[in-house]
Amino acid sequence: VRAVIDNDAMITVPSQGETNGHKWVDLGLPSGTKWATCNIGAKSSEEYGKVFAWSKITPKQGDRDEWNDAQGKKMSDISGNATYDAATALWGKGWSMPTEADFKELMENCTWEYTTLGRVSGCKAISKINGNYIFFPIQFYEDFAQYWSSTPSNYPGDYESETLFIYKNMINLSSKNRGDDYPIRPVTK
Repeated sequence: VRAVIDNDAMITVPSQGETNGHKWVDLGLPSGTKWATCNIGAKSSEEYGKVFAWSKITPKQGDRDEWNDAQGKKMSDISGNATYDAATALWGKGWSMPTEADFKELMENCTWEYTTLGRVSGCKAISKINGNYIFFPIQFYEDFAQYWSSTPSNYPGDYESETLFIYKNMINLSSKNRGDDYPIRPVTK
């Protein structure tokens, strides 16, 4: 719990909480967005969880690429649409996939630290505002991770969507094929 001064009065603002049984952390972001403590399908921050093709609400099985009916289809942002947003479909109303704008806000308002949590490599996003953090695990056989956003890419052909790309301390946005398999880190307001 952190204290915030508002009109000379102390107000207690939770820095952690739950929505529909899933935990979140308040990073003090200007939008008020709160980030889940773990990926969909994970029970802790160190677990990678399930992977999804973009706009699919069921996890991918095995190592195969899937043709995605959203490939080649002009789509708007799917955030909060339970037909296409796995976070909303699986965790319930109030949760959604992060938008490209959510990732940009996270990138601008956090410092990034490549580290290990338990025995898992990953990257901490540490709030410049209140010091709280979330951990993004990296696949154990890779040096990087990518996380889906709900935002389609502007890339020609409507085959790609935006991801958060993490490679050690390097953080960028990247367009990836909608049939690729990446985890989802939900957000709530």
